[in-house]
Amino acid sequence: MLIKWERELKEKMGRSLEEWCRLLDRSCKGKDRAARIAVLKGEHGIGSNSAWWLADRSLGELHPWDSTEEGYLARCPKLVDAQFAGGKSHLRPIGDALLDLCRACGDDVGISPCETIIPAYREHVFAQVSVPNRKVVRLSLALKGEPFTARFIDTGGTKRKDRLTHRVDIANLVEIDDAVRRALLRAYDAG
Repeated sequence: MLIKWERELKEKMGRSLEEWCRLLDRSCKGKDRAARIAVLKGEHGIGSNSAWWLADRSLGELHPWDSTEEGYLARCPKLVDAQFAGGKSHLRPIGDALLDLCRACGDDVGISPCETIIPAYREHVFAQVSVPNRKVVRLSLALKGEPFTARFIDTGGTKRKDRLTHRVDIANLVEIDDAVRRALLRAYDAG
């Protein structure tokens, strides 16, 4: 997503990444991230996410692997490993099984690890694997309009207009049952 954003920056926002960084360096010399974000939003009408990324980039806080496909792909295994490190290592088989199920939904599934979540997407994210604690792996699903149950609970996404509306916490491999598989396929079909 960030790579695509950088490629389209000049066309969509009138300046390339380098040009935005130079502008911020001139107009916000010595100012912190918050001040740079305020300038981008207030003086240039830039939205929050773009302002955050531009401010971080101008301060050198985004690493090179965040802006090249090769760098990101090389980093992906490390991002997944870090989420299942230490006291969460016993949850790795559950996470791997859920990611395998996501991939099995179709040939068009992409997996895009981040530092705290592992989204699965087609055109849009339809599922997300995360490790919120040392007890469970969380599978969040885009099941807009489906009722919540005792097992597939509300993520709060409906109120926030988030894609991911339902979640199920899984503590062992046996809990990855037909209900989970069917819910995942429904989310994939809708995504």
